[in-house]
Order: sequence, then C-alpha cells, then structure tokens
Amino acid sequence: MSSTVNQEALRPEVKLIQALILGTQEILGTIAYTKDVRRIGLNTERSLDEIGSMAHLVDVNGTVQGWIALDLNRKLAAYLTGKMLDEPSDSLSDEDIQDSIKELANMISGSAKRYLAEKTDLRVKLSIPTSMAAEKIPDLLEKSSAPISVCFEAEGQPFWVIVNYAKRS
Repeated sequence: MSSTVNQEALRPEVKLIQALILGTQEILGTIAYTKDVRRIGLNTERSLDEIGSMAHLVDVNGTVQGWIALDLNRKLAAYLTGKMLDEPSDSLSDEDIQDSIKELANMISGSAKRYLAEKTDLRVKLSIPTSMAAEKIPDLLEKSSAPISVCFEAEGQPFWVIVNYAKRS
C-alpha cells in the first residue's frame, strides 16, 4: 500500500489545514529561527480562555473564501519578533511586535497559498493582514460558519492558526 496521499481526493478544508500547518512550520523555522514548532491540537470549538492577546487576520478569496487568523500571546509575539529582528525581545516596541506578527501572518498565508497552488486544485488570493484586538476574537468566531483552529506550540507557548472557509461553487 502506498503512503502517498492523493491530494486531489482530499476535502478542501483538509487541503487548507495541511497547507497552513506546513506554512506555519516553514515560516517560523526560516524567518523566526524557531525550529521546535509542533502542532498540538486541531479542533472546531475553542474555549474563550484559549484566546491569545493579539490576532492578525488575512482574508482569503478564490476557490475557497474566508479568512485565516494568527492568534498568539504577547510573550511569544515578542520572542518571535526578537528572533526576526535579531533584537532582545524586551527592547521591542508594541508597534515593532504588531508589525512583525502581521508580517508573519502574511508569510504563513503566502506559504500556504503556494502549497495549495503547487499541490492541489485550490486557488486563493490573499488580503493584506489586519490587526484585531483579542476582545474581538470571540465575536469573529461566533459569526463564523465553521472555524477550524490548529493549535501549535513554540518555545513552550501555545498559539493558534484559525481558518474559516467556504468552498465556492
């Protein structure tokens, strides 16, 4: 039996989640020099006490439409920004951290888009990332049709990549 997965036979949400997992691990490993990034969970329901302190949203249009969000706490955001900028994390401004995490969200989404284009029949266009206050996340999740959260861990800190999508007919 072959261990190769037929990408075309997978449901769109599985393709999208696979692309986001690979994109997250690739980008955090190469851009933020964080090699120990592991997926620790996947679910369709999130407790409000699992919400980080900052989120960045990228709208998705194309074969599928919806959004992708990167949600993490400030401690991890500062650590990743410090690694990206080669600066001590305690010397960074809030603006530096927000800008860097927006850029990470953009790069993760872009990496997932590239994976989808190379390995699947899904085609997407991405928006410029926007910041979202943590207190807005529950409203966004409540209005979403079927958000899927992928929980990762980096440097002992959890963070989430959340996707909400609908396949266009």
